[in-house]
Amino acid sequence: MINTFANTGTDFEDLIAYEFFKNFALSMLGIFIPILIYSETGNLTMPALYLIGKGLTGFIAAFPIMKMINKYGFRSGLYTSYLFLLPAILLIYFLNPGIYVTLTVAFLYSIGAALHVESMNLEFVEDSSREEREVEAAHLMSIPNIGRLLGPVVGGMASAFGGFQTMLAVAFVSIAISVIPAGSITVKKETADLRWRSLLNREYLKFSPIFVSRGVQAYASVAIFS
Repeated sequence: MINTFANTGTDFEDLIAYEFFKNFALSMLGIFIPILIYSETGNLTMPALYLIGKGLTGFIAAFPIMKMINKYGFRSGLYTSYLFLLPAILLIYFLNPGIYVTLTVAFLYSIGAALHVESMNLEFVEDSSREEREVEAAHLMSIPNIGRLLGPVVGGMASAFGGFQTMLAVAFVSIAISVIPAGSITVKKETADLRWRSLLNREYLKFSPIFVSRGVQAYASVAIFS
């Protein structure tokens, strides 16, 4: 990551740095936005509505986002994600989380997170080599996962000492910093023929239990932590 900020890093190093800062912020927001909503409203219905809205938005938008990234390239997804994530933070920072604000934040956050994840996956496939893909996958998972681990810890400390606004400010700055390595990644675009029926291909369906279980685990962890 040092090389990245000196503009001498490789695309893969830039991707790892981008993932680190983005995961740091998203793991923090993923845990503490529902807690913030409950703290402000005193009503469990509102954080539940936020999680349901976020989940439905991600489910509906996943394939159209994939089509967009496939057409315009991974960087379009990386940059567009900021147009959703940063306004989501600003809304929850400045406004009280009523039903409309809660649903708007859920929509913006879900779209931004989906753009981030799908763009990152495409960039990794294009930027990694077949021979070193297993090792590079380990690096991509390990270092950014440190950010994912530190996010809730730092978020909890920031909330305890400075309140939720301080936590949101830390997340905002981390996402803003991730723009630097994202902008250093070389633009590459390889398109594929994506169709709805491809989602029902047996080759991909066999992985569905894994992804469903990961989704259930993620939402359960947020609910328990909250």
